[in-house]
Amino acid sequence: MVKFCPICNAKNSNTSSWCTNCSSSLAGAQIIEDKQTDAVIDDHLKFQPEKERPPLLVGFIIFGLIAIGFLSLVRLGMLVYAGLSETAIILISASSYAFIGTTMFLIAIFCFILIYGLWNGKPWAWKMIILLIFLLIVSGIINFDTGLILEIIVYLVILVLLVLSPNVRAFFTPNKGDKKSFPWIVIGIFIILTVVVYLILYYYIY
Repeated sequence: MVKFCPICNAKNSNTSSWCTNCSSSLAGAQIIEDKQTDAVIDDHLKFQPEKERPPLLVGFIIFGLIAIGFLSLVRLGMLVYAGLSETAIILISASSYAFIGTTMFLIAIFCFILIYGLWNGKPWAWKMIILLIFLLIVSGIINFDTGLILEIIVYLVILVLLVLSPNVRAFFTPNKGDKKSFPWIVIGIFIILTVVVYLILYYYIY
């Protein structure tokens, strides 16, 4: 006898209380004889429940990413204006100017890609945001200041919830049978646009 997880539909032992794939509770999970044919099991997997998005945590992170993304675009716009304006005096080299502008562009696009992934429960976005928050915590500790204590605590709480919350883990755990995908096409376009932005800033705007 086996149990199918109601969240990700992974197959578990009938004695299991927690899913081995997403750590969700198996209370009330359907028990099926292990000797049933693959066709019957596949038929069961067709009825996958819709994942429940953790509204507060994911919403909070997405709001922060939207703010950072748009702020980066505003800074990029100001930088472009400074380069086009005859009254603006830019005391940096063309390569430094292009590098700063391209960095603003990268931050903005990266934030919007993460927003897409987080909203749709993509595992790669979950791993990226965990890594990003971890780096922010390390940076805050290295550059420690009393004014950063609250910020570090907030990051720690978010990190713990992302890693340990069963609902969050279940939302970002792919269902059995789902194809593991990474937006390589988007990343390729992203790289091409980055090169184009750098060249435009370096040769035509500065």
